Amino acid sequence: MSPRRAYYSAAVEYESTHDELTGLLNYRAFSEFVENTRGNDIRGDLKLGVVDIDHFKWVNDRYGHLAGNELLKGFATYLLTSLQERFQQNVAVYRFGGEEFCIVFDGIEETKCTQAMQEIEKHLQNHPFVLDEGQRLTISFSCGIARSEETDPHRSLRAADEQLYRAKRQGRAQICTNFA
Repeated sequence: MSPRRAYYSAAVEYESTHDELTGLLNYRAFSEFVENTRGNDIRGDLKLGVVDIDHFKWVNDRYGHLAGNELLKGFATYLLTSLQERFQQNVAVYRFGGEEFCIVFDGIEETKCTQAMQEIEKHLQNHPFVLDEGQRLTISFSCGIARSEETDPHRSLRAADEQLYRAKRQGRAQICTNFA
């Protein structure tokens, strides 16, 4: 394969598995992860987190979609960097769309997953994002984390989603888990 063809092939592969706006892995990459993992004994090994930025529609309505995109990029970068600094390659962050993200914690203790997300939430409350126009936005997020109980990551994702909605019902800006 010629160098030019190899470059384009790598570029197409990257674009098919990464979100254009944030650079995070995308839902297609998550689907590939699920297919590669399905049927393996992942019970307890994987924890899946679902994150949703609280009141994100308000940002778009007040400051516009470009500002919302800027905030999404900044949040995604901070989330990924923070988790990778702590857990190296044992964590993956996916953008599911809009302001929703999925995190796969691989082989990380439950308390460490929860603690990391709580520290990220606390940091964001104390460090507002500064947009290009100079606006300072303090954001929060809700997060649900679930331990894998099955050989099907989709079931674990549904359990994490249930925890996310529990966090939202309880007032947002918190992390809920299915950990005993």
